[in-house]
Amino acid sequence: MNHSFNAAQPKLHAGGRDGRESGSLDALLPSAIRRHESVVLVHGLAASKLVMRPLERHLASLGYQTWNWGYPSIWRGIEAHSRSLARKLDRWESRDDIQHVHFVTHSMGGILLRHLIRQRRPQKLGRVVMLSPPNHGSHVASRLAPVLGLICRPLHELSDSADSFVNRLPEPTDIDLGIVAAAHDRVVAAGTTALASQKDHVTVGAGHTSLLFRSEVAQLVERFLAHGSFTQTTPC
Repeated sequence: MNHSFNAAQPKLHAGGRDGRESGSLDALLPSAIRRHESVVLVHGLAASKLVMRPLERHLASLGYQTWNWGYPSIWRGIEAHSRSLARKLDRWESRDDIQHVHFVTHSMGGILLRHLIRQRRPQKLGRVVMLSPPNHGSHVASRLAPVLGLICRPLHELSDSADSFVNRLPEPTDIDLGIVAAAHDRVVAAGTTALASQKDHVTVGAGHTSLLFRSEVAQLVERFLAHGSFTQTTPC
């Protein structure tokens, strides 16, 4: 399913005893339930966990347990980062108070997660939302790799060439995956974000990084984590 998001779609509103109206998305998944749900946020290349902080705060306010993972994205390859996350994820998943581990990724973070799922699927894997993922490579990475590839290995891995790491990485299967593309993305073309295994896909009017700070994107993430769809408002 592919569609574009606009301001006319349903949005969350403040009100009610818990700060939201009784008919809001939040009311459909009580915070008491979310206390046993967790979300791991993974940023992209040449970024830090600070860019994921607005989404982290939004999800925490809904009752999710959040872990905003930061890593030195430039200095090592995707496989090394994936192994590092897997080791730390083992401790996160071992917590008795966590029933499901959902993921929200940005850019290269989505490719890192794809590799992790391929190598060692998390036992408590829940739903996944990828924001502007270069699932078929990035034309910008291809241009920069010859110049900066020696000090930034992921540039070669994220190239849009047919034999690049990302284009040889098998697609994830049996996964609740939603993808948000940015219509004005100059790093990852919106048309290259989709995967055959996705459950839903939406394009928003934003740039590659600016979409992380858009309220409608936070609402889309909230909706997919709760219902497995960017438009559905009843549990599935």
